[in-house]
Amino acid sequence: MFKRRQQPTDMSPEEHLRVDAAVADLSTVDPKAGADIEPYLRNLEGLWQLLAPSEEISWLQNVMACTGPDGQIDRFTFCHGVLALTDQHLVFTGSRPDGGTRNGSWRLTELTTVDLVRDRTFGEVLLIGNGSSQMGFDTKKRQAASRELLSRLRSAITEAREVPSTPQASRSIADELAKWAKLRDDGVISEDNFTVEKAKLLGH
Repeated sequence: MFKRRQQPTDMSPEEHLRVDAAVADLSTVDPKAGADIEPYLRNLEGLWQLLAPSEEISWLQNVMACTGPDGQIDRFTFCHGVLALTDQHLVFTGSRPDGGTRNGSWRLTELTTVDLVRDRTFGEVLLIGNGSSQMGFDTKKRQAASRELLSRLRSAITEAREVPSTPQASRSIADELAKWAKLRDDGVISEDNFTVEKAKLLGH
């Protein structure tokens, strides 16, 4: 059974449970990746400032290094920390060698580049981008965990992009029904005409 050795500080019991569940999931996919992340859990205090209370964490994975938005590494961009995937965002919280911190949050609907690529410095990295910039994350060659993260991230992006369209489509149908109902009530069309148009809108 998974036991967390490093306890994050300044976290509520609910936040502890959310972290434990995500790390247990990671450990199931890749036990070594689960062990890798344990020393990094103390870096998670900044995570909660980047998430809404309702966001579900579906994946946590440690990052050994990441590039800056220009794809380059220097002492101000080199970081290690944790990537968190939620139903709304991909979030990074980490520490720089100079003692500073670095956080980043990308809305899933805005991500246009999501892939695992080969890098001369790191080897295989997770590359993400939103069109104007992109970053690479070194996940310490944990291929099973990295590929699971990639799969979940792509699925989460697809789901996030589909969510807004559903209420809009429902509103459009409701608006059309209301329009035809008013025409019927005003005597412009018959009840039969209304029934035909209603069937068309509802796909019957």
